[in-house]
Amino acid sequence: MARVFRRGWDDRTARYKPACIAGPIDELLRLASQGLRLEHSVIAFTYEGEGGLSNEDREALWNGFGVPVFEQYLDRQNRLLATECDAHSGLHVVAGCSDYALDTEVCGCGNRSPRLSRGSRVEELVELLA
Repeated sequence: MARVFRRGWDDRTARYKPACIAGPIDELLRLASQGLRLEHSVIAFTYEGEGGLSNEDREALWNGFGVPVFEQYLDRQNRLLATECDAHSGLHVVAGCSDYALDTEVCGCGNRSPRLSRGSRVEELVELLA
């Protein structure tokens, strides 16, 4: 069951004891430094026009929460554009993303949908400037 805590992480959220949390990278990094342990995963929201989850961010979240980290790419209205699978080899396109170079090879997870390659923020900026 999913639950939204509009005020973010507070005492009420902590009492709920979620097994998985999702949110913007900055908020997740703040929480990772507080020693919160989860059971399932962390989902990092990244947004259209911004860089993806960096290797440093991913490592900090893994070390902070002790669970796998997945990226979900959203537009400015918080609609899902692409989502990372267990193979961690890009983000499977759900909608949009036609302006990006997409990987059309079958993913290691077996999904045949095109994938948005997500490297470091520097790599993405280089691609946009090319």
